[in-house]
Amino acid sequence: MASKLLRSEVLAAFKKLHKTRRKVFRDDDHTLNAAREKINEEFRKNSGVSDQGAIKELIDFANAVEHEMRTTIIQTVEVAPGRFAARITEDTAKLDNVEFDITKIPDKPARQRNTPCCQEPNQKLS
Repeated sequence: MASKLLRSEVLAAFKKLHKTRRKVFRDDDHTLNAAREKINEEFRKNSGVSDQGAIKELIDFANAVEHEMRTTIIQTVEVAPGRFAARITEDTAKLDNVEFDITKIPDKPARQRNTPCCQEPNQKLS
């Protein structure tokens, strides 16, 4: 019973990753194929895992990867030479844009004397 439940969770994570891949990399055949190969490779690589705890960890990892793909990857499309449009979805994580304040950069630390590591400060080289 537990193994059937885990199997369905693994398949659900696999399908969810591929669905997200198709959405995130829409119209980019090269990246779609590369992502498909990587997802399939990782699931094949772990197909021999039989420990239920390890399988649950792998499912959690797959779900975390899917979440990162869905919320952090932004696809850009060139709309004119040198001009790009970003494809931002409703799932894309949007952060506050904080203006950079150059006055808050700390002063440079005092420059240290260049002394070889094996030489005492007052010792002269022969």
